[in-house]
Amino acid sequence: MKSAATPQRRILVNAVAARIGGGARHIANFADALRRELSSDVAIDVLAPPSVSLPVRGVTHIPTEIPQGAHPRRLRWELWDATRLASTASALLSPMNFGPPILTVPHVLWQRNPTYFDEGYLHTCDIRRRTVVAAYRQWALLCVRRADAIIVPSQAMLDMLASFVSIDERFHIVPHGWKPTQPASVQLPSVAKRWRGFEPRLLYVSTPAAHKNVELLPEILQRVKRVHPHAGLGVTFNQKSQWPAVDLFRDRVERHQLGESIVYLGTVAQDAVYQLYSEADLVLYPSLTESFGFPLVEAMGGGAPIAASSIPSNHEVAANLATYHDPQDPDSAGDAALRALASGRPPALVHRRVARAKSFSWSANAQRVVAIIESLQPSLQLRA
Repeated sequence: MKSAATPQRRILVNAVAARIGGGARHIANFADALRRELSSDVAIDVLAPPSVSLPVRGVTHIPTEIPQGAHPRRLRWELWDATRLASTASALLSPMNFGPPILTVPHVLWQRNPTYFDEGYLHTCDIRRRTVVAAYRQWALLCVRRADAIIVPSQAMLDMLASFVSIDERFHIVPHGWKPTQPASVQLPSVAKRWRGFEPRLLYVSTPAAHKNVELLPEILQRVKRVHPHAGLGVTFNQKSQWPAVDLFRDRVERHQLGESIVYLGTVAQDAVYQLYSEADLVLYPSLTESFGFPLVEAMGGGAPIAASSIPSNHEVAANLATYHDPQDPDSAGDAALRALASGRPPALVHRRVARAKSFSWSANAQRVVAIIESLQPSLQLRA
């Protein structure tokens, strides 16, 4: 246990890498739950990019723009700036896989990036990618070994880590949360009108990162259209995105002549994305690896049928409320999509899906996090 010489009642959240995906979209939900759990005289400061929206009363957003990856300024941030800023706090929370390796205050680190530790996924990568990942993994492991507590969002993520580091009492499984939200009055992108014209409507909500396996999406759609000729797919990324996987996606679209059946919705605001879930006939989630899978929870919260890859974290999150497939077998994925579509939205099944989503609570998440902080420094007594 570490203790500061003059600890103050302030929690510092090191979220400088919260730029895309669940990290960026849900940092406000986490901060809000943390605020509600802590005593009102405990300050919460969140270091996050200016692009992150943090409209949470009682939480101070300190806009912090730091280059990503192995940039010298990022290394300086972790080795010097974050360490200095944390020295006057009660504790440092680092929810984005990396954090300062040497601190004088309790440090709670989240390790949630499966692409560093999933050996099955890494076997699908070329040698260049594996070499780059190996370097990041060593830095991540250093951070893990030096942290006072490590949080993972699933047993699946813990199992991946266990191949590289000894698991001890510092490790805690704390699932992410879900905030029930009604379909928003926020206007969706104008192209959503064309997506609404498909029957049935397929939906993919996530980034086109390499491990998301987006090149399988056109293969699934092509097989669904054999049975449902008017089916179409909406994806929440742009056609001209610079992600390499988007090139693979477009190649498959052209190969199967699916251009008229694809709608590039682009980035959709968190408040608006639930409207998509509520209207989707099927949500696709074909990832090669994940540590949690926010879109699975969101899709269940919207009552939507799901066809997901049969990886451990997806089973852990969605249980028997998704239809699973081999992420590397287009025929398996297409068959799963058709079976999931057939399940539809009967009221009893929608109720089970929503109930499952509600079991993932930001309030419960924050309670566990505060308990972990207090266990590292019992004199803090942070609770409201």
